Amino acid sequence: MKIKKLLLFVFIFLLSFNVGGCSTSKGVSGEVIELSFADTISFDQIKKLDGKTVRIIGFMSTTSPLDGSYFYLQNMPYQSCPFCVPNTNVLANTIAVYAPKGQKFSFTDLPIKVTGRIKVEDVFDQLGYFYNYRIVDAQIERANPQSLNREIRIYTELVEKGFVDAFIDILEKVDRAVRHHLYSIDKGELERIELEKFEQLHQMFIGLNIDDYQDIIEVIDKLEDITKKVNRYIEEGNWGELNLLSKSLEEVFDGFLIWLTKPSF
Repeated sequence: MKIKKLLLFVFIFLLSFNVGGCSTSKGVSGEVIELSFADTISFDQIKKLDGKTVRIIGFMSTTSPLDGSYFYLQNMPYQSCPFCVPNTNVLANTIAVYAPKGQKFSFTDLPIKVTGRIKVEDVFDQLGYFYNYRIVDAQIERANPQSLNREIRIYTELVEKGFVDAFIDILEKVDRAVRHHLYSIDKGELERIELEKFEQLHQMFIGLNIDDYQDIIEVIDKLEDITKKVNRYIEEGNWGELNLLSKSLEEVFDGFLIWLTKPSF
């Protein structure tokens, strides 16, 4: 189910590959070519960058390998197959980024700046995806949100407070109660969900411009309303009404995912 996929970082995507336009800047080690996802660049141009140092800002894909040896850099966070080409295993709007030998990357859902060397070669990786170039010997650092567009700044200011993990923690508990039969959970094992967790979510908006977050606040309020009903139905033993909350919960998940994927490079 969709919630399970998000929790396990398993967004399955079948994609075709493109990157952005490029410009040049000077780095400590010499020329660094700035890439972006904004404008299409041909593979002929990419081949001219073989062996060159490049820099690009994006988000780590949740589909990236768990061993941290490399990850997929994408133009938006938590995206689920926005540019699918059916029946292919070719990456799109995505660049494979490889760590230096002996190093590993740790996942973050905040925007990052990647600096590394373009290597042109055909690759079938351990997840079964194909691409004909990648960034190797890469170093990553957190991107400065103030230099990014408004939607990315709004996203970053909330997500850096731990919002995604906190929201998913509640969402998972509600989902396991509503669809307990799918998880083989006995009705007698269902427990009341702490409403105090919503206060923790709302506190994350302190210091932020509330007007920028009305869409996700509505999603939080809807989840809180569902949670109150879950608690009431569990206390009453009203299992029929509990099961009927499934559709409303799907709507909450959809609203959450829409908000997560609003930022884009």
